Amino acid sequence: MDWNVDKCAERILLKDRSSLARAITLIESSKKQDRILAKELLAKLGNPKEHKLRLGITGPPGVGKSSLIEKLGMNFIEQNLSVAVLSIDPSSQLHGGSILGDKSRMLDLSRQVAAFIRPSPSGLHLGGTARSTQDTIQLLEAAGFDVIMIETVGIGQSEISIFHISDLALMLVQPGAGDDLQNIKKGVMEWADFFVISKADGTTKELAENTYQDLVHSLPGNSENSIHKKQIFKSSIEDKESIQTIAKAVWQHWESLKSTEQLKHKRNLQQADYFFYHWAENFKEHLLFDQNFVNQLNTCREQLKIGAISREEAMNLLIRFTFAV
Repeated sequence: MDWNVDKCAERILLKDRSSLARAITLIESSKKQDRILAKELLAKLGNPKEHKLRLGITGPPGVGKSSLIEKLGMNFIEQNLSVAVLSIDPSSQLHGGSILGDKSRMLDLSRQVAAFIRPSPSGLHLGGTARSTQDTIQLLEAAGFDVIMIETVGIGQSEISIFHISDLALMLVQPGAGDDLQNIKKGVMEWADFFVISKADGTTKELAENTYQDLVHSLPGNSENSIHKKQIFKSSIEDKESIQTIAKAVWQHWESLKSTEQLKHKRNLQQADYFFYHWAENFKEHLLFDQNFVNQLNTCREQLKIGAISREEAMNLLIRFTFAV
């Protein structure tokens, strides 16, 4: 594929969807030449002059993340806001692509001119997001989307990376979560800004109410006088008013955050964290593009398979080989 970085950057700034999609594919590529072009493109685009809302949405599989995202997205569009959805899917072990493809599960939103939905494979990256998520967000911000929603894989309380790339985070909770809340609160519950109990209707309405009360009493630092008090909601995708309430609360919190130095401080911390992660990734890529290193790595792996060396010995061999110490 022929690439003109300047032209692509220009088209992205003009909100050209085709160029944006191609650029995200480039960002996600692990090929050496693509990685070089991706870095050039990101440098060309730079950081946006105006902050856009980054809303992370997490929760266990089956809790209804895609359904809520679609309803929230439609609500934001009704407020004349443009919406991008970055949906991190589990990766196929055969071809590396997304298994679920959330675009097919957000049909109404995908038909909107003001919406852009992109399923992205998580690959081997842990934490609920993908290796390229931060860079993809930069592309979406450059394209001028007002709201960027990032949906995590949904693998449980280990997926905390979403809180390091979003401005605000919303966690969905299953009705009847009960005692599980005590375990979750030691992890992701301490990071989220909003909690939404899904499916608060029909046969699960009473369960949702009980879970709501459990959350009110179990959330850390949720006293009446706490300035970091969490907001808790019950929702039903059939109840438009409940979706409107959540969307309004998110936007008000975002406006409040943006009006202070908190957002700038948070973004700066995220940049510092990402720098360290990106440096480590670049260093690893540099090594894996070196055939001599790859040969040594494969030799160590083969020796480990037959028990000729220990894991610690293999690590020391690679370190000495890499740094010649």
